[in-house]
Amino acid sequence: MLRIVAMGESSVSGVGLASGDQAVTAATARSLARMSGRPVSWRALGRSGASVRKGIKHLLPSLSPEPADLLIVAFGANDVMDRPSPSGFADDLEELIRAARERTGQPAVVIAGVAPLSSCPALPSPLRDVLGQRAQALQAAAERLSGRLPRLAVQRLPPRLAPNLFGIDGFHPNARAHAIWGEQIAALALPLVDSGG
Repeated sequence: MLRIVAMGESSVSGVGLASGDQAVTAATARSLARMSGRPVSWRALGRSGASVRKGIKHLLPSLSPEPADLLIVAFGANDVMDRPSPSGFADDLEELIRAARERTGQPAVVIAGVAPLSSCPALPSPLRDVLGQRAQALQAAAERLSGRLPRLAVQRLPPRLAPNLFGIDGFHPNARAHAIWGEQIAALALPLVDSGG
């Protein structure tokens, strides 16, 4: 049995979806089960509007001290809005990951890609372009963590997402986007999970 824990912003809690079974954690679990041939269980701790710093404050205390094989960390859109420096974003991610690993037995980690906000239909131009550039800077900072922490991969989303991957609010990803996202995270996670501790 592979055990997944996800922590993140509104996408982890399934905002804009019909059910939690459509969200990225469940999508990753289904993909990982198919790829590995093993049963997979999952639990998700998501908070709408959460930055990594808010995740440390509000989500980490709710993380049960139970073993996990994979930790998914999905933040970024709200960090773009809250305007931390890229290095501050990376430091916050590292703090969250280290603390979460302490509680869950040092699992493999996949950091989900920072949402390319330049694609969001709900955001007007030029705001969308400015936020998109900030998202790219946070993405680059997150990617540098793979050199600082073991058994960690960072997903990179395409720089532009098609409008049909967004929900009716034009901001949150729809079920199809979550399915694609989960497939990519599972592919990154599989070699890390297979490598053991």
